[in-house]
Amino acid sequence: MSALVSWMPGVIELAAALALLLLPGLAVGIAAGLRGWTLASTAGMVSYSVIAVTGTVCTVAGLGYSPAVLLGSTVVAAALLGTARWLWRRQARPARVTPPPARFPGKIQGPGKTQGTGRIQWTGWRGRAVLAATALGCGIGF
Repeated sequence: MSALVSWMPGVIELAAALALLLLPGLAVGIAAGLRGWTLASTAGMVSYSVIAVTGTVCTVAGLGYSPAVLLGSTVVAAALLGTARWLWRRQARPARVTPPPARFPGKIQGPGKTQGTGRIQWTGWRGRAVLAATALGCGIGF
């Protein structure tokens, strides 16, 4: 039982560090309209950006830095990006045009792309390569 207790604080610290690294970026990324692998792979970098900008603004403004300040800046960044995305999509909405029917709906048309579904499907070695590259990027980030 003592072995379990000896490494448990390390697990809690690791979980807190991962939450600090990923949650602000996930919130801002979702507000910006990112989805799937793009959201997962950029969450750490976006979090780092939010943390860096918050720290700089707090230093210049003479404010103390705390998790509450980081939460507030994350909410502000997500609200700004969400509003900008909403305004951009509202302005850039094209006229409704009926797309031509797909010649071969659901047939794979190239590496990682499927026509007819509108989604990229990473199967086989491509999916494993994207997962490995994302894991390597996260590892280098730590």
